[in-house]
Amino acid sequence: EIQAFAPSTLPGSQLSDLYLVFYFDMRPFNKESSGFSLGVTFFVMVLLVAASMTFTSDANRLVLQPVEKMIERVEAIREKPLLAMKMADDEFKAEEIKKARIERARRSQ
Repeated sequence: EIQAFAPSTLPGSQLSDLYLVFYFDMRPFNKESSGFSLGVTFFVMVLLVAASMTFTSDANRLVLQPVEKMIERVEAIREKPLLAMKMADDEFKAEEIKKARIERARRSQ
């Protein structure tokens, strides 16, 4: 907390004589430095939390939801095998409706 500065280029014969020593109180600098360190730590923590939440959201949307949907379909088909035909027809109809909407949007522009 307190730093001393003394002349370091004195020859050995003069060290026994009187010379000036300066003492500096480093507490204000240390407080300011620790405040900045806390700020950086908090900023990095916020960034890591945000990145973690984004990663979790993307993983759920891109991996878990499609896998869960496939598992539900497989279980439904296992219980009623003829249901696979109806599911395929429903998906085909949904794709055709989506294509028609996109085509209408293009024409209206």
